[in-house]
Amino acid sequence: MTDPTLDLGLEGKVALVTGAASGMGAAVARMLSASGAIVHGVDLNGEGLAAARQGLAGKCDSIAAADLGSVAACRSAVAEAEAAHG
Repeated sequence: MTDPTLDLGLEGKVALVTGAASGMGAAVARMLSASGAIVHGVDLNGEGLAAARQGLAGKCDSIAAADLGSVAACRSAVAEAEAAHG
């Protein structure tokens, strides 16, 4: 749980979080979203991503099911986040 008095300076910043469907990735996505960041979560598990998205506090959070096992896939994920959030 984050300290509500701690300002991380993330308000309105875009964060691309890999592995966002569960475990550490989901925890990081929740923390960033609660700190004001706009989270673009990526994971192989599309159903898990949809469930994890419900736990995000942000209004503009987005998700994408993808395998980031190649440089091209990573570039595509970044391009999707940029297209969605600038």
